[in-house]
Amino acid sequence: MQRTSNYQLPQWEKEDRILMEDFNGAMANIENAIDGAKSEAAAAVESAKSEVTKEIETIRSSAYSPTNKPIAASRYVGTGNRQSITVGFAPTLVMIVPLTSDRMTGDSMTVHTAKSSGSDYVTLTSTGFELAAQSPGSAYSVNVGSTVYYYIAIR
Repeated sequence: MQRTSNYQLPQWEKEDRILMEDFNGAMANIENAIDGAKSEAAAAVESAKSEVTKEIETIRSSAYSPTNKPIAASRYVGTGNRQSITVGFAPTLVMIVPLTSDRMTGDSMTVHTAKSSGSDYVTLTSTGFELAAQSPGSAYSVNVGSTVYYYIAIR
């Protein structure tokens, strides 16, 4: 009698005697193979569920909600000294506009921006942005003492 290579199931030939032990052994091998396949499938399903759950949490953590906004807009008052502004997330872009008439002319105004690489005046951080100390006489300073600035930070 021949046997299969994977599960050692009997392959009877015409002249072989069919024995109860061979038949029962074959059924036990089939049962064990099915149980093994079920266990592997269950483990794969659990692993996939875990990965999907992690992905959902990642998406949920960055999704908009009243407590998780992708944009923060507010104002600060310049101090002339280095200062940090916290917005609650790591912005990829910050736009700053001073609220002073000498910076506004007609319909245009000076808008300072900092992208992920930062600038000489604004450095993006994991929780907001940091302002450099005022540069005397610089038209581009975003931290002049007692000046009110409005900003929009985008995640």
